[in-house]
Amino acid sequence: MASPVVFSKLTKTYAGSHAVKELSADIAPGQITGFLGPNGAGKSTTLRCLLGLARPSSGSAHIFGSSYRELGQPLQRVGVVLDTKGFQPQLSGGKNLGLMAAGMGVSSRRVTEMMNLVELGDVGSKPVKSYSLGMRQRLSLASALLGDPELLVLDEPANGLDPLGIAWLRQFLRNLQAEGRTVLVSSHQLAEMQNTIDDVMIIHRGGLVAHDSLEAVMAGDDSLEAAFLRLTQKDPA
Repeated sequence: MASPVVFSKLTKTYAGSHAVKELSADIAPGQITGFLGPNGAGKSTTLRCLLGLARPSSGSAHIFGSSYRELGQPLQRVGVVLDTKGFQPQLSGGKNLGLMAAGMGVSSRRVTEMMNLVELGDVGSKPVKSYSLGMRQRLSLASALLGDPELLVLDEPANGLDPLGIAWLRQFLRNLQAEGRTVLVSSHQLAEMQNTIDDVMIIHRGGLVAHDSLEAVMAGDDSLEAAFLRLTQKDPA
């Protein structure tokens, strides 16, 4: 099966400085891949290039063999959580999802299903401005799944979640994987990533320093955090 996400010598330069430099990697289908790196490593820039929010200076970032901008019905193929700020705060959670669904040609039944899936069904009529950060994260996940996508790209989906919420998220991602979806998740919560992901992709100073199975990346280390520190304390090749 072809890789749903392929980075080929992806490079993005701002004012003469490399935010990402010649990053090449294939994301395995049907797996949960953790995308890790220190602050400023280039994770957000990489994801922005992947999702058509920034243009590569050179190289490419492809989803299902095409750039995001060239995908037919991208919202039905790729579910995205980049932040929790894309909602109308005065509208209810259900109304926000309903507007998104209408724009995508998705039925209102799907809205109800997704609100229940992320366990927000009982607050669906309340305005988003009354939601906690964790509730907004769940609402973002619901919005990403409206189109029943094959691929999920999630940036810090555990932000604002308490320990119970984080445990819920772990099982939620595993359930998505069990349905045959591919998940690319960026996070700083290394201990939780160790319990959640199958593969690891680590960048540092814009360059790829590791990309392998979790077990291979952790070989010789007693935790993902230890492996992460070891790999990001040296310059990328």
